[in-house]
Amino acid sequence: MLLKDYLQKLPEDSRDRRDAEKSLDLIATAAEHSNAAIRKMERMHKLLKVYELLGGEEDIVSPTNELMKEGHILKLSAKNGTTQDRYLILFNDRLLYCVPKLRLIGQKYSVRARIDVDGMELKHSSSPNLTRTFLVSGKQRSLELQARTEEEKKEWIQAIEATMSRHEQTVEQFKLLNSSHREDEEKLPPIHRTQTWVSEHQLQSGRRR
Repeated sequence: MLLKDYLQKLPEDSRDRRDAEKSLDLIATAAEHSNAAIRKMERMHKLLKVYELLGGEEDIVSPTNELMKEGHILKLSAKNGTTQDRYLILFNDRLLYCVPKLRLIGQKYSVRARIDVDGMELKHSSSPNLTRTFLVSGKQRSLELQARTEEEKKEWIQAIEATMSRHEQTVEQFKLLNSSHREDEEKLPPIHRTQTWVSEHQLQSGRRR
């Protein structure tokens, strides 16, 4: 802040102005890297807490994983309509449906089902006769769930929809990158395309070894 104030008070033709601007840019860059490192540490800390909560049975501690939301939820029984206490954990790539473990000290959960975000569908209401319900379905299975309050239901729906939307954007970006890469290859002269194919083939063969 002091350097920024100093720079604002410097005349435009001052000899020190260029050095001050460089110093301010360096400080801003360092602060940005520091904040990014802090956010990364906080994200990994959240993953480790969930990893411990699940007794280490789910491989979730990864730089590509991000915890989106977690919390208690009610599971509706298809047989008699009764509810059971469950725990939902939403990541950027999957939804974990967990049941409590019987323990004397400290609450732990066991993963009962996983639903991939890829291919996931969400219905805001599972039944017109039941309040605060929503249905999550995917490649693996479907879950009919009930929140304790309308606000809780709203928060879960917003989190799931945001995660699904984010996943779709990532998939689209990946497709665009692949399409752009193919177009660039097609623009190359035939000899360059052959060299590129040979290089990629050699790289893949080396990985298999």
